[in-house]
Amino acid sequence: MASHTGRGKIPLTQPATRAARGSNHQNLVQKDTSWPSTAHEFPHPPSSLGGIPRKVKPTHLTTLTACVIMGPMPQDPELTPWERFKIRLLVRLGGWLCRLWFATCRVEILSPEAEARFLKGKEPCVAVTWHRGAIFFLWLFGRLGPAIMVSRSRDGEYLARFISLMGGIPVRGSSHHGGRQALARMAEMLRTGLCQHAATVADGPRGPRYVAKKGMVVLASRTGLPLLPIMWSADRLWTFPQSWDHTILPKPFARIKVKAGRILHYPPHMSPEQVEQARRELEEELNRLKDELDRLCGYQEPA
Repeated sequence: MASHTGRGKIPLTQPATRAARGSNHQNLVQKDTSWPSTAHEFPHPPSSLGGIPRKVKPTHLTTLTACVIMGPMPQDPELTPWERFKIRLLVRLGGWLCRLWFATCRVEILSPEAEARFLKGKEPCVAVTWHRGAIFFLWLFGRLGPAIMVSRSRDGEYLARFISLMGGIPVRGSSHHGGRQALARMAEMLRTGLCQHAATVADGPRGPRYVAKKGMVVLASRTGLPLLPIMWSADRLWTFPQSWDHTILPKPFARIKVKAGRILHYPPHMSPEQVEQARRELEEELNRLKDELDRLCGYQEPA
């Protein structure tokens, strides 16, 4: 067990009841048409045959560099000059506030193997978490320069700029729009060494809450990289119960616990049934982590 204070010293990632989830699983699989239904159907990036090398030379590049090397992303939402100025201003102010605020928190990482392999050792991986804690993780792990999937919506524009500000590389797309292209782009970035890690929220961009989508399972299968479920909780939190994801933010000087779950591996070719089984397995692991950390921190989520 290792303990760290603030981001500066981090070199950086009870299943919900079936009744509570109802029939969301089947509905999600039927409606989630933007994702490839199997790993075999995943569109191959131009030079991705042969998988991803386990050790890739770390690089530090901006979103602009990635676009120059790989070509521009699909068209983002059209914004007026005033909207762009407003987003840029709010994101910069929010980023400045988050850096000051989150730096007061004490972070404890409870997963020495994952920390040694993926955070200190720089071994590539695909990381996934729930939407509720995404903002803090973007600050904590942004310095690793991960490729992070974010929707093409206008709301996603705020998040994409925040990701860039924290050091990550936003890749625009979601389960509803542009998911295939975004996954293909992330796979190529990992394969060529443009980034060491890829990540997203499993229940984004709009839920259902704590119900995993299959995109990161497909990406891990296609690239051959391990899938790393990861979660955090804290002893002192602000909760936004009116938000669909029950967003959480640590209060200043909170004690935060971060833990990675079971490292998951998938074969390169998976049937639809295997993808669905892996999706359920990921969902259960994320919910187990969430419940365990909330219990350790004494946090009780609102109903």
